Amino acid sequence: MKEQIETMVRVRGSGDTRRKAIADALNAVQRTVLQGTSHIILRIEPKNISVVSATSKMTEEKFLFFFLPRQRELYSVVLDVTVNVTLLDVQAIDFKRSISFKQSISTHQCDAAKSRIPAKHDRRKKTM
Repeated sequence: MKEQIETMVRVRGSGDTRRKAIADALNAVQRTVLQGTSHIILRIEPKNISVVSATSKMTEEKFLFFFLPRQRELYSVVLDVTVNVTLLDVQAIDFKRSISFKQSISTHQCDAAKSRIPAKHDRRKKTM
């Protein structure tokens, strides 16, 4: 029912600082592991992290092509993360089946029951 596997996932991340790029990549580990399995994941434990590529892209922006120049840097990283995953196999759980019947009254039946008022309870005055 409970099993443990070791797998490797490749994740990408980007951000305006190095720390944000790596954090973005590590946050993608859970999403990537979830896509590869139909079991319930109890625990994801990273064992090893290796950097496949890490790049920095510098761009210079100017307001109206001349004014207020500034440089912006965008970091991107690709990581290979080896993880131990503890899974719960839902298919291995034996569910007992029980059948119960529930009687319900439809709204049409309720309206019909309300319209049948006995004559002695009729509040309208009879005129002759």
